[in-house]
Amino acid sequence: MSHIRAYGRLRITELPPEIEHPLSEEQLLRLVRAGAARIVGMASNKVVNLGVEIITKMIGSARGSSVTVGGTAITSVNDLQIAKMKLGDKANPTAPAAGDTALDDPTPIFTISTLTVSYPTLTSVRISGVLPANQINGAQLTEEGIFISIPPTPTEKLFAKLVYATKVIGSGQAYQFDHDIAIAAT
Repeated sequence: MSHIRAYGRLRITELPPEIEHPLSEEQLLRLVRAGAARIVGMASNKVVNLGVEIITKMIGSARGSSVTVGGTAITSVNDLQIAKMKLGDKANPTAPAAGDTALDDPTPIFTISTLTVSYPTLTSVRISGVLPANQINGAQLTEEGIFISIPPTPTEKLFAKLVYATKVIGSGQAYQFDHDIAIAAT
């Protein structure tokens, strides 16, 4: 019997300060090879229970019936959208757990609302966002989360979360966050 597992990783890349929108994988690697950008962090993330519930409902929603996601009835999973990426700086946040519903930091220090979505493989999705230069200089980032918008209100709910070793944000640098989520049979 095989099982399906949702998992992922976060890559943080330091960029030139003029970059304000997410770059494609090709553009990003070109900058890294040229020495104009560098990968400064990589860590695994946790797809929380709500994220797994959404994936399950998407598989089963092909029949066109309404579903309940995170306790909210929606007419179609097509109405669900990746809404935001939030960054927190809480000291010593707890490791991500399946039942998490928020970041440990109750007031994230930065929210990235302009996100791009790409599909680097047949079984993965990449959500990318850029922290523009000089927004939170000197901040000590410790966690990141992907939030999904659930209509009709819409309500933002945690989809996936990551805790990592403190990353100090340098002055005059932009940072791209690439949050990959993959589905695999085990």
